[in-house]
Amino acid sequence: MSKTFDFIVGTDRIKKSIEEITEEETEGKTSLGLTVGMDIGGCLCTAARHYKNFWKDVKYYRVCDKEEVLKEEGEVLDPRCSTVIEFYK
Repeated sequence: MSKTFDFIVGTDRIKKSIEEITEEETEGKTSLGLTVGMDIGGCLCTAARHYKNFWKDVKYYRVCDKEEVLKEEGEVLDPRCSTVIEFYK
């Protein structure tokens, strides 16, 4: 299912549709990175800050299982950060 996000970045208004995919659908797609935030909006902002051409490249996102990511990364997350999302092109 595709969702459209509307953001203001500097003086530009960006409207971008990205599609939610499953883990199985990630095959053949390139990861832009994994982000953690309070919600998808926070994750989008974090990803855009850390990936130079994020808005141009992003086409898909996958909501990840927080506990699985914690085990893989061996990190402790702020409990307020309840959303883990990986973005793809």
